[in-house]
Amino acid sequence: MRMHRPLARSLFRLMLAATALLALSAPTHAETDAYSEGLAAFEQGDYAETLTIIEPLARDGDAKAQALLAVMYDNGLGVSQSQEEAARWYGFAAAQGDAYSQHMLGRMYHLGRGVPQDDELSARWMQKAAEQGNIQSQRSLGAFYHEGIGVEQNQEAAFHWFEQAAWQGDTESQLFVGLAYARGDGVHRDPIQAYMWLSVAEANGQESAKKWKEQEAQEMNPKQLEAAKKHAAEWRRKGPEHFQ
Repeated sequence: MRMHRPLARSLFRLMLAATALLALSAPTHAETDAYSEGLAAFEQGDYAETLTIIEPLARDGDAKAQALLAVMYDNGLGVSQSQEEAARWYGFAAAQGDAYSQHMLGRMYHLGRGVPQDDELSARWMQKAAEQGNIQSQRSLGAFYHEGIGVEQNQEAAFHWFEQAAWQGDTESQLFVGLAYARGDGVHRDPIQAYMWLSVAEANGQESAKKWKEQEAQEMNPKQLEAAKKHAAEWRRKGPEHFQ
């Protein structure tokens, strides 16, 4: 059974909105001394000093410096805001394999910010970042496959990427995985897994998961419900490592 379109689109909008918050923080990397000084200045809000340190590093090809410079252009921090310059510097870092920049470049192609709108290129960059474990790209790529945005629609692939993000603690993805198990959307229907994931999503702040969890409980027999509650409790107590 396919997931209702209004719900899927609502989830998709929430997922994209969440990624916007990332642009206000620097990417995380193993740091050189010079980059560390620039990052420290950035975190203290001294963007002029950040630019003095970071820009030469970026021009010399340092991927982490290129990513931070892109963040500055993206948000107008110490420089005149320019989506085109942000995309250019994200592109340099992304080409060197920086997962954060790959995600942000993919996001910019999806939104048409600083680059021509191109969902196929967006999906390609998201894929590269997702394969490196970037949670936001895993979630976004799941939405792309679910809706057929920039890729051929594929519910199994959508489930795969949402599940990857869910295991890493992404709450929107946990909700999606629970609903997918409940409906057999891209995966075999499994009421126990559905209840567990919906319980985890609810515990992590996804309030809408509660009604879906209660609905799933009504369709299970007592033995299934007991097992589902046990799995959910173990997740909360021991974390995802216990299940993988």
